[in-house]
Amino acid sequence: MRDKKFTIVIIIAVILALAAITLGYLLSRQMSNNGTPSTNPVTSPQTPSTTATTTPTGSSTPVTPAPVSSTTPTATPTPITFPIIKPIKITVWHPYTDTSSMQVSFNFPSGFTVVPNVPVLYAPLGPAIGTKIIFPSSYSTGTNLGEVFIGITRKTNIPNCVDPSDPTNVPVVVNGVQFYKVDNSDVGAGNLMETENYAASFMGYCYNAYLYMHSTNIANYDPASGIKEFNKADVVSVFENLMKSFRITIPT
Repeated sequence: MRDKKFTIVIIIAVILALAAITLGYLLSRQMSNNGTPSTNPVTSPQTPSTTATTTPTGSSTPVTPAPVSSTTPTATPTPITFPIIKPIKITVWHPYTDTSSMQVSFNFPSGFTVVPNVPVLYAPLGPAIGTKIIFPSSYSTGTNLGEVFIGITRKTNIPNCVDPSDPTNVPVVVNGVQFYKVDNSDVGAGNLMETENYAASFMGYCYNAYLYMHSTNIANYDPASGIKEFNKADVVSVFENLMKSFRITIPT
């Protein structure tokens, strides 16, 4: 009887021990699932990075590139600039105005002569009635310059007054009027004929203001004759300075 009780106690003790072990295991599992931090690394979704825009030092705003134009630039006539080859010696100039046949105005130097309404030879578009500005004889005496003058002509109904498509015709604005400048020369039998011409088609008229120079080959002269080559720089500077003041006075 005593041995039987002892056996029962042993069995109960074993059952209690197994129950305790089982309970401890279950509690350990529950704690692991509910609160124990994991040691495995966690990768969070990558936040898109914001790249800073670098601006030039001293500027607080980004630099925006200028828009690129897809159109072809239109050629704009250049303001006139007179390349004075040599400083002009003339200091006194006089105003001249023609309000009838030519309707132009300009300044001319002292010692020069203005002759209106005369036949003007060697005009760019052939002989015409116009105005001549005659140089003093001091520009040609003792030189190889035979003839020199400034001519101004005006013709009507001239379809070929100027040809803007000709690359030798340089667009020039003279006191608000579009001119085209072209230089020509012709050589023959020891003679050189040169013209520097400004042409404009304006209000139905074809205007030409030009410098004419006729010289001979200086090499054809005996040095003992004392003939010297004329000062072309002085002659051209007179014309270019006159053109600075040249105006067409037709009322618009």
